[in-house]
Amino acid sequence: MDRVLNPGVPARKLLARNTGRFATVPPVRTLPAPAISLTNRATSLNGVQKIGLYSYCLYLLSGYANDLTLHAMGGKAYLSWIAGILVIVAFVGSGSALRGLESKIGKCWFGFMIFLLLSAPFSIWRSASLDLLEGYIPRILMLFFFTCAFALNLRSCRILIMTNVACTSAILLCAALFGAGDESGRYHIPDSIYFGGANDLALGLVCSLGFSMFMLLQKSKLSQTLGAVEFLVTIYFLLKTGSRGGFLALAAFIIVWSIFSISRWKLGMLGVLALAFVGILPGSTLSRLVEIATPGSLNTASAVNDDAKASQYERTELLKKAIGFAIAHPVLGLGPGTFIDELYNQDVIDKTHTAALGTHNAYAQVASECGFPALFLYLGALFGSIACNFRIMKLTRKAPGAQDVFKMSLCLFACLVAFAVASGFHHVAYTPTMPILTGMTAALALASRNGDVKWIESEIAAGNA
Repeated sequence: MDRVLNPGVPARKLLARNTGRFATVPPVRTLPAPAISLTNRATSLNGVQKIGLYSYCLYLLSGYANDLTLHAMGGKAYLSWIAGILVIVAFVGSGSALRGLESKIGKCWFGFMIFLLLSAPFSIWRSASLDLLEGYIPRILMLFFFTCAFALNLRSCRILIMTNVACTSAILLCAALFGAGDESGRYHIPDSIYFGGANDLALGLVCSLGFSMFMLLQKSKLSQTLGAVEFLVTIYFLLKTGSRGGFLALAAFIIVWSIFSISRWKLGMLGVLALAFVGILPGSTLSRLVEIATPGSLNTASAVNDDAKASQYERTELLKKAIGFAIAHPVLGLGPGTFIDELYNQDVIDKTHTAALGTHNAYAQVASECGFPALFLYLGALFGSIACNFRIMKLTRKAPGAQDVFKMSLCLFACLVAFAVASGFHHVAYTPTMPILTGMTAALALASRNGDVKWIESEIAAGNA
């Protein structure tokens, strides 16, 4: 006798074929309504968001285009004007303008902006602080929110990564064509918008190195070749800058990549080739890179006839001044962009002379100019981004379907670690590097659901990766 199912009865009785007895079985449980498939969730970009994404990519490239045309033809390309207007219009009409605030990183940046605005009215030079914020907030800080608003899925995150690969190529091209040594022999790009100083060039190079390594991890031989060439050229120019902060940041980058990369042998081969550059460096540059004295051993006498020690002694004294200013103005600081002005004021009072330089330390720069609350938020955005990438890497490293996400997070992780180290040697708190890198991190975390492998696979199936 065939079994007869009666779902309306709590305990169905079935007649056993062989025994002729009735058997009681558990009731049939009503299944819940099927969940909406992840692939049905709309993560594709609408028309306005697509315009915003590609305009934003053009905007990122436009700065380097201006640098190239300024040196080659004596004038700017002005692509940033066109791209910038399109980005703002698309951002307002995208419907995703507040997406950056869904991330803890975005909340840190928003809080940082609030403290900058609060600090300006109490600045020791109000007009100077307001002038700095007038350019910094819309053109630099907002890059974080633009990134999150337009990079809605994994495909758009990859497009931004590739845009930064192109930016890296532009930096290297500009350095190769127009770079030169300064009066002390340190390599820089004269009259460059971004890389006029050796330390600026070193920071730009080391923070773009991750994008070259991203290409090295691709399957395409052409991509691997491009990545290898960019890596070697970057190392060459980086060493020529003689930047000790850049050199330490490079060391941190290589350590991170050696620990977490899935292709360590490629890095090893490139490292062997890069050793050849050491032999062609000028002796003064090489000694500068390796001559890092402990702060306690530095004094005026030891720095008189040694340019490297003099530079480090000067940095140490400026750092002490910055810490003193931060302690004296702990809540809102001196005011954004006013550290050098307060140095002058103190020199007038003390009848001394201090070099009119910045703090040479981004963390001291924020603490002294904006206060400790702003510093904590700045650190939250930076190290929160590093931790976010680490979590994504941990979840996706061994997942075959999520390897592209792993490579992107590794690229950003290494770049941010390098930036964190380099920031201890240069005042770069108001530069676009950190908003861009943290914005890409937040966008990748939102697009991948913090490295959720199942979500990533569903996005790939839906064509959004």
